[in-house]
Amino acid sequence: MKPTPAEFVEAVRGPLEAGDAEALVREVDRRWTAGEVATLLGAGDACVRSAAAVVLGMIGTTSQLGVMSRALRDEEASVRQTAEHALWSIWLRCGADEALGPMHAGIKALAEDRVGAA
Repeated sequence: MKPTPAEFVEAVRGPLEAGDAEALVREVDRRWTAGEVATLLGAGDACVRSAAAVVLGMIGTTSQLGVMSRALRDEEASVRQTAEHALWSIWLRCGADEALGPMHAGIKALAEDRVGAA
């Protein structure tokens, strides 16, 4: 069942404030699918959209990449930034094994300011 913004905020507030990622994932998994959470990326409240992006970064799959990429154009900078981090998380968690090695090498090169190598 699709979460309402109020239900979602109530369910995730405690684990988010406590910084308890495992409790957050357990609470969301108990109530909703990643697809149901993804519907909240269209909520009217930017805080709800950001929280949904955080959660999708933790439980989302490649099925949510399209809706997550649309969140990169959100009117709120905080939502865009959270969506970007969530996309990276999904890619790194769900990527094909043969792609992960080069992706990690590229990330390391970027962190070392070796843009050409990345």
